[in-house]
Amino acid sequence: MNPRTLVLALALLGVPLGAPAQRVHRGRSRAGGVVAVVGPAVLRLVYTPGERERFRCTTTQRLGARRGALEARAVMELRTLSVGEGGAARRRARLLRLELRGGYPFGVRPALLRALGGAAVEFTQDPRGALGDWAPWAVPEAQEPVRDAVLGALQGLQPRLPEAPVSPGATWADTAAVRLQPGEGASLTLTVETTWRLEALRGTATGALLEARISFVQRLQATEGATMASFPVTGGGEARGELVLDLAHGRLERAQVTGSLGLRLGLPTRTVESTSRFAQDLQRVP
Repeated sequence: MNPRTLVLALALLGVPLGAPAQRVHRGRSRAGGVVAVVGPAVLRLVYTPGERERFRCTTTQRLGARRGALEARAVMELRTLSVGEGGAARRRARLLRLELRGGYPFGVRPALLRALGGAAVEFTQDPRGALGDWAPWAVPEAQEPVRDAVLGALQGLQPRLPEAPVSPGATWADTAAVRLQPGEGASLTLTVETTWRLEALRGTATGALLEARISFVQRLQATEGATMASFPVTGGGEARGELVLDLAHGRLERAQVTGSLGLRLGLPTRTVESTSRFAQDLQRVP
């Protein structure tokens, strides 16, 4: 398993989060009618049919101390196709542009561009953020491992909002399994343990939520039985970051994340180690 697969998968993330307008306890700080929300509030995804947003994402990665940085620049579009009973939405994510820069190994750059060019996937998303009912884009059989690796990371790393109301300072946690099969003889499942913390909420003087700032820490661990070219793979990593949600309009404004992933491949005569450090910046395009 190439650690780069996980990083490039993150470039396709950025599903807007939202919450319904509701009555909340308010603090005294006011600025143009905006107040700090100090009481508990229910965070839920609210979707509007036909809504379309674009995002710009830059992901940088460094493999080892002697390798130059690799960079992926992506522009993507997210469209809400329909909203059903109970608030679940049918959505479509489409990759509009992908640029790869830096010293990618021979053959990797064209393979990634072929597999991800014109990438588009439809899925269902419920009010707490869970994804399902995937309809991915078609690719030649040779590119299916790359496509499926991206989809696996998307399914496993999407945040789940808490069931109960939360106040600033509250934390919640979830665990997901990211299953990747990036080629013949390769099978890797990463257990992703995430702790979320609500840093701040802002709303109007009348009680409508406007913005939420959430930080997170993720621990990634390769599960027993992971293989690459039929050899065992062990290791894991950590990521941490922060995102800002425009709750009034149901969209992600920006997100930043940094982290590292270290994997060890157990060959018959030796162990090969690969350490990757990555950073990502995602911004909504006005």
